[in-house]
Amino acid sequence: MLEYLSVGINFEQGEDSDMKQWVIFDGDNTLWDIECLYNQARQNLIKELADLGVCPEEAEIFQRMTDVELFQSLGYSQERFPKSFSKTLLHFKPLSSDLDVEKVEEMARTVFTSNPTPFKGAAKTIHWLKRHFKIGLLSAGPRQSQLRKIQHFCSGDDSLFDAVEVVSLKTPDVLRDFCLGNNINPSHSWMIGDSLKHDIKPALSIGLNAIHVNSENWSELEVDGHLQMMGFDKVGSIEEILGVFEEKMELA
Repeated sequence: MLEYLSVGINFEQGEDSDMKQWVIFDGDNTLWDIECLYNQARQNLIKELADLGVCPEEAEIFQRMTDVELFQSLGYSQERFPKSFSKTLLHFKPLSSDLDVEKVEEMARTVFTSNPTPFKGAAKTIHWLKRHFKIGLLSAGPRQSQLRKIQHFCSGDDSLFDAVEVVSLKTPDVLRDFCLGNNINPSHSWMIGDSLKHDIKPALSIGLNAIHVNSENWSELEVDGHLQMMGFDKVGSIEEILGVFEEKMELA
């Protein structure tokens, strides 16, 4: 049934006939759950500060605000999150020792050394889509950390992705270069991600179709201010993506 329905979304012959249909995935909080690692590290910091007499709610608010501010200069680098921890410690306890600073920064670094849990149905979804599309992975963040997470997700299955690229930040130019480098037809391909700002918005700007996965993420950066965006599909989990494509195939 699916093979028959998929005929409707094949390219029309013409100047784009040599270009390919792709589904391009984001990694963090789309295919695997990275937010739980950040939340756990943050809770460890809050507990540490609470033991020193700091109000947990105030500590969390300050750390989150500091992290967003640091993103402007440090982006997704591995320096940013640990630095937000040390700044939070020194804000509430300015006489903290260098050992105390190193201790809280090490709490934050566990995010980059822990293996995230793949979302239920993620690999199954990719395998189904591979019957109809080329599959790409365009992930933003520290290169070595991202490559380790990708390797963990694939679990030795090198056939999952047809192209993988790690970038510092996903912008329209980065997405455009990815499409050009892989001979991707944007109007017949999709970007799938959890970030309205860094996945969906740049994808739409270069003519890609887009599907937003509404998973828990760094909402202050990835979602806030972009909730009124339109022109893309929305799902509540990675498993729901198959239903979106089945519907599109039936309508094609």
